[in-house]
Amino acid sequence: MSIFFINRYLAVVLSCAFSASAISSELDQIISADTLKFAEGYDKRLRYAPRTVVIMERDQIERSGALNVAELLERVVGIHVTRSTSDANADTYVRGISGNWLILHNGVEIERTLPDLNSLPVADIERLEVLKGSHFTIYGPSAIVGTLNIVTFSPDENETTLSARAGTLDTKEAWLRKSQTHGEYGYSAFIYHSDTDGSRQIVESDRQSDFDEQLGTSASFAPSRGYFNRQLTDARFTLELGPKLILHQYFTHRQSGVGTGVVQSIDPQGKANLTRFATDVRYSKKISQGVMDVHLTYNHEEASFDDAYFLPPGALGGLFTDGVLQSYGQTGQELTAELITRFVLGKHNVELGIGSRRGIATNDYDRRNYVVQNGSPIPVPAGPVQDYIDGDALFEREYNKSGAHILLRDQYPFTHDLALDAGLRVDYNSDYGTVVNPRLGLEWTAGQYTDITLLYGESSILPTVIQQSSNGLFTALGDRNLKPAKIRMVELAINQTITPALALDANIFSYRQSDDIGAIPDPDSPNGSRFANLSGNEVGHGFELLLNWQPSIPWSVSAGVAFQRNTTVNSDNETAPHWQPYLESTYQTLSDWTTNISVFGVGKRDRRDGDLRADIDNYTITNVAIQSPRLFANTQVTLDIQNVFDVDAREDVATEIENDVPIWPQRVLIGINSTF
Repeated sequence: MSIFFINRYLAVVLSCAFSASAISSELDQIISADTLKFAEGYDKRLRYAPRTVVIMERDQIERSGALNVAELLERVVGIHVTRSTSDANADTYVRGISGNWLILHNGVEIERTLPDLNSLPVADIERLEVLKGSHFTIYGPSAIVGTLNIVTFSPDENETTLSARAGTLDTKEAWLRKSQTHGEYGYSAFIYHSDTDGSRQIVESDRQSDFDEQLGTSASFAPSRGYFNRQLTDARFTLELGPKLILHQYFTHRQSGVGTGVVQSIDPQGKANLTRFATDVRYSKKISQGVMDVHLTYNHEEASFDDAYFLPPGALGGLFTDGVLQSYGQTGQELTAELITRFVLGKHNVELGIGSRRGIATNDYDRRNYVVQNGSPIPVPAGPVQDYIDGDALFEREYNKSGAHILLRDQYPFTHDLALDAGLRVDYNSDYGTVVNPRLGLEWTAGQYTDITLLYGESSILPTVIQQSSNGLFTALGDRNLKPAKIRMVELAINQTITPALALDANIFSYRQSDDIGAIPDPDSPNGSRFANLSGNEVGHGFELLLNWQPSIPWSVSAGVAFQRNTTVNSDNETAPHWQPYLESTYQTLSDWTTNISVFGVGKRDRRDGDLRADIDNYTITNVAIQSPRLFANTQVTLDIQNVFDVDAREDVATEIENDVPIWPQRVLIGINSTF
């Protein structure tokens, strides 16, 4: 993009991602039990469950001491959590591929705009299911790097839990959960609030620092802390009306800083906001040899960033005495419906799903004190802040989207030891047409203690609203005829039970990404560039190893390592780490005190093509979490320490941040948890 102050933030925050509804089918079947129920009367052994599915149960989540889902995911081999380029959110690399997660709440997509892993509290998660690799193709185009299913607490028992934690970085959180059952009926309610500075680590220089050096000014706020502060309010209500009908209601409001700035210029003033209301109704009914599920979901979101300094006061040689100011707001609504049937037909275990969705996004305001003339990369002062929403706005005032999908899946055992798992999902969208994503898997039980799975899958990366509709002033010129980019992945997974106390999971993968969307020169565009599907392929490969060992009943150890390498020059994934070692140990004393120690490392990260800075340092982070037994009045005390040794860990988020962006600040939290 040729203009310096439009970036990923606008491509995500300002667009409402109306993607296909993805209702969990595979995830719903994967539970922590000896068998998995498929349709009616069919048990699917856990040994046939995909090896790239990671399940974190409640006790493991509590032992981790994590505050949010981003901190949990760093414990999954093959996933690396990093900073966003333009706000306080978390980004991730999964097997070296960057992009958005498809986030499901109880099997339904709720996170539409700006899904932020830092803003998903773990307090209401009974089980977290993580899918990476070829499995994400079954859930539609939203699942670029993988799928998360957050299973919240259900009204299984009469219980009230009250909890609070507080500590350094001015971090505070408190939550209340209540469950009540009456025969086949019940409800579960959850309310949560947290507030944190996020980080006080210093960013030594930024984009404005470069301008200051060139122009002889001193406008930059750097050196300064990054503004990763966040306030979050989260609530959920679940009502079970017998075994057939369930209602989920969700509410989220969050306000955060903008990290190292929307355009990598430190901004102590800007705020990113999101308010979400969502309702999901699901109805289940047994049918002949199977079960039928109907889902209806309504989602309403209001996203904005307000009072942002794109550049600080005195920027551009004093041209902007009040700074380059921008506020932008958008409202989105979407209604989705899906019908899924699962049934047994002879030896075939069939899943058939159809879905439809319709959404609208409205750009509410576009307030700024600058304009762009003739596609120049330099903003021109335009007097006081005014609203351009009905004039020279950033994007179209209203954006409509509709679509539908069909899903077909068949699990067929050739023999007792060899099974086929084949699936096909077809998505239609009013903007980009039809996308087909297949998956094919062979699952072989090679011996009593050995399972081997071979998988092939595809996923599509859809064009954003900006890439399709930009007017070519602020970003490259949009193109309504862009094709979705494609990721094709092959993986081989092996699970070996060495002894009853020792098991090994191994995975080898290779992927090819084609038809990437990027900016190319175009003399007919106002700013000289337009979005297009790029020629060539992006290629990567790697492996993951995980060893689980329980030397004694109170002690368990997990050790793993992930390696990945993207061999493409000038790729968005160039800065992904090549090596990620991981070690975790949990020990419970006879008096029920539990200590969890986790250590993860990040090694060998390349700079972007043309970036002449010295290689970024590797780092190793150690976390400790201690839980007391239930003490007086069924109350538990916790101590959680992140980055025990206060390691200066940094991420290459953008070349404009010369010394890179700090991550994983040291944090100490003390908590109390009471159940009654």
